[in-house]
Amino acid sequence: MLDGRLIGVLGLTGDPQQLRTYAELVRMTAEMLLAQRHLQVEQQWRRQRCDDLLALLLGGSGDSPRLVDEARQLGLKPNLPRIACLFELRGGPPAEALSAWLMSRYPDSWCVSPARQSLLWCRPAGVPLDEPRLLERLQRHVIGGCATCWPTVVRCCPTSAC
Repeated sequence: MLDGRLIGVLGLTGDPQQLRTYAELVRMTAEMLLAQRHLQVEQQWRRQRCDDLLALLLGGSGDSPRLVDEARQLGLKPNLPRIACLFELRGGPPAEALSAWLMSRYPDSWCVSPARQSLLWCRPAGVPLDEPRLLERLQRHVIGGCATCWPTVVRCCPTSAC
């Protein structure tokens, strides 16, 4: 059962009295695995939608109230002042690993990979930056500018990159 719906049947053979405990364990394990997979699919959809939405917003074509409202509903905090930094990646960790690290260290950050070897990081302006740790982790070239509103964030993103 998943969300109250029967989605499959598991069969065990043997004496029902001896198998009752094992059957319950098998049922609970199967339900847990299905629920976990369902949650993974939902999380992947949400991540992909956030990435697509950020690409639209940062690409300059996404200033419509509908997109900003959707960003707000997804918890992206579009009106938060941000500092945009464009990283050129030369070897080292791939953009996904760096993005995950940045977003775990700096809550409410946005990370978009506009090109194969680059990462656009928009961190909240009010969050203190641990520069030595960041520079140690990055060892890359950084281009940055302070963004206090949407148009400034969009200007910080080169049009060829977003």
